[in-house]
Amino acid sequence: MEKDYIKYLIECLKVIQNPDVEQSTKEKFIKELLKKSIDYNFNYGDATKKALKDIVDISATEQELFVSIMFYLTSNDVSC
Repeated sequence: MEKDYIKYLIECLKVIQNPDVEQSTKEKFIKELLKKSIDYNFNYGDATKKALKDIVDISATEQELFVSIMFYLTSNDVSC
């Protein structure tokens, strides 16, 4: 499991650093990487993982994503 995540992380970094790849494609890779990171976090319950992944999906900007996640983590029981 960890090995697959590291391989995926390396592939994402290659795409993100490639100047020939469109920004929208890079953003999709980053969002997928964030969602995989959430899945691999054993401190979050299933409901929290789903909520955080939904936040990643609907956030339009980095600032919106940061604020939304911080608000969620500070106002909810993340063990659920």
